[in-house]
Amino acid sequence: MKFSFLVNEFKTLVASQTTAMLMEAAVVKGHDIYVFGVADLGLTPEGQIVAAARHCPAGQLEGVAECVAFLKEATPQTLDLSASDVVLLRTNPARDKERQWAHDTAMSFMRMLRDRGTPVLNDPDGLIRASNKLYLGMFPPEVYPRTMVSCQPKEIHEFVTSMDETCVLKPLQGTRGRDVFFVHPGKYENLNQIIDVLTRDGFAMVQSFLPEAVRGDIRVVTMDGKILEVDGKPAAVARVPKTGDLRSNIHAGGKAEPPKITDAIREVVSVIGPRLVEDGIFLAGLDFIGNKVVEINVFSTGGFRDAEKFTGIPFSELVIEELEARFG
Repeated sequence: MKFSFLVNEFKTLVASQTTAMLMEAAVVKGHDIYVFGVADLGLTPEGQIVAAARHCPAGQLEGVAECVAFLKEATPQTLDLSASDVVLLRTNPARDKERQWAHDTAMSFMRMLRDRGTPVLNDPDGLIRASNKLYLGMFPPEVYPRTMVSCQPKEIHEFVTSMDETCVLKPLQGTRGRDVFFVHPGKYENLNQIIDVLTRDGFAMVQSFLPEAVRGDIRVVTMDGKILEVDGKPAAVARVPKTGDLRSNIHAGGKAEPPKITDAIREVVSVIGPRLVEDGIFLAGLDFIGNKVVEINVFSTGGFRDAEKFTGIPFSELVIEELEARFG
C-alpha cells in the first residue's frame, strides 16, 4: 500500500512523535510512505492534486529514528496524490499560526482529493468542524465542565466574577498548555489583563475548575469512536503536573504515568464516540479531568509513545493494521 502523510512541514518531524511512529510502523509492515507539508501541495494544469513528497520504500528500515533520518536525506519528488491508498492528515494548525493560509488551502486540497475517491483521514470537514475547543458544545453539557466561550471582555469578566469557584481561562484555539490562566474567587486583580491576552487574537474559553485537576489529566486515544485498547489495556496516558503548576501537558512540564480508566470515562467515550465517527474522526485524543472531558484533540493525535511504553502494546501498528483491513 501507499500511505501518504500530510504534516505542517517536514523539518518539524521528530522520532518521538506519534506521526513518526505511524510512518515507521507502515514501512516495517511492507508499505511505501510519502511525507509532505501543507506548503508542498499543488494543482497541475491537468487537474491532478500533487505534492513534493519524500519517499521511504517498504521494508527498508526498522526503528523510528532511522525512518526519520532516511526521509531527511530523501529528495522530494512530485507525487500524484490520487495514487495513494490513504492519506493521513497529521497537521496541527495551532502550532503554525503564521501559515494559516497554507493550512486552509491544504484542507481544500484534501477535500477535493476525498471527493475524487481517495480516502483521507481524519476527514477534512470533520477536522474543520472540530478545529477548536468549541467542538465540546456538540455534546451533552453533563460530559464536560461548566463552560462559556466569548471574545467580548465584558461578558467574560461578568461570567468569571459571577462564579463562586475557580475558573480556568484559555484561548479557544491553542495547544501544549500555553496561555492557560487560573482565577480564584475574589482574586480579580489581573483579570482584565488576562482577558486582554486571551481575546487579542480571538475567542476565549472559560471553564469551571475541576478539583481533580491537581492530580492531572488523562489523554485517552480513540479509533473509530472507541477507546483504542487490547485486552483492556488502553492507549491512554495520565499526565501529572509538576509541583506548583496545574497544567499537566507534557510540554508544560507534566509527567507521564500509567492511567486508570474508570467506568465513568468509558461511559463518556460511548456518548462522544458516535459523533466522532459521524464526523469522520478516525483518531482522536480525549483529555479527561476526573470523569469530565475538557478537550477533544483531532489534529495529530499523540500520546502513543508513552502508552506503548506503559502497556507494551504496539498501538501504532494496530492503527496501520486497521487501515490495511479497510483500504488494502
